[in-house]
Amino acid sequence: MITLKEPVALLTDVHANEEALRAIIEDIKKRKIKYIFSLGDSVGLGPNPKECIDMMIENKVINILGNNDYYTFLPLDTYRHFQDTRSASYANAQWTKLQLTEREIEYLRNMPPSIDININGKLIGLCHFPCDVRYCPQTTWDYNGRNTKVFYRTNTHNDHLHLLNKNNPGVQLAIKDPLFGGKTVDEYDDIIFGHYHFQRTHLATANNKTTFHSLNASGVAIDNKTVYYILSPTIDNYTIKKIRVSYDYHKLFDKLDKIDYPNKTTFEEYVKKSK
Repeated sequence: MITLKEPVALLTDVHANEEALRAIIEDIKKRKIKYIFSLGDSVGLGPNPKECIDMMIENKVINILGNNDYYTFLPLDTYRHFQDTRSASYANAQWTKLQLTEREIEYLRNMPPSIDININGKLIGLCHFPCDVRYCPQTTWDYNGRNTKVFYRTNTHNDHLHLLNKNNPGVQLAIKDPLFGGKTVDEYDDIIFGHYHFQRTHLATANNKTTFHSLNASGVAIDNKTVYYILSPTIDNYTIKKIRVSYDYHKLFDKLDKIDYPNKTTFEEYVKKSK
């Protein structure tokens, strides 16, 4: 557990958008914030996975893993949605992995599924998604920005693991290093996550205690600015401040016009809404 006594930066879902990540890190440096946490999906969809991971390594970003990050070192047939090996998403995951060297993959492999933070006695969980994306990333649609009940029935607590296929590499990894250290979501005061791409805040209906904070994606923003957040302790609580930063989206669009790679159109559908 990390006891937080100074502001830290949070970003999520960079999705291999080099230009957005560079603008965020430059802004963080100007503010003299020492610690940066990424909440996962640093790669996948976008055109520059290697460049983004190298930038994170260089700037000592603590990268909590998302499903697209796990795709770089877990077998793709771990996931039911990749059983169709002809799909564009499967091809993108394969292409992304091939862009990375062992250095970048090893960096991702050594990053955690979640991190506990203590701020003024409050227990806060940072993760990519409160359901374990190593074997159930599609629960995004069950959540859909409002249904927090899904977080209580799909995680790596021991009450659930016995129901899963122990031969699945994602499940094996979850048993070895469980999400939230095996705790359930209602043991937290707050949980901060990405994956959904949109900002939402909910008080858990199950216990009226845990607050869930979904953050905007940094790499697939739908206008000409990217976003990250500053998490700051206060006298007896904390604040989450959203920071919007202009980035060189013209350079990104020019790049997308000149190169081709699998499932590029999905990434374009997100970012070109800002053009």
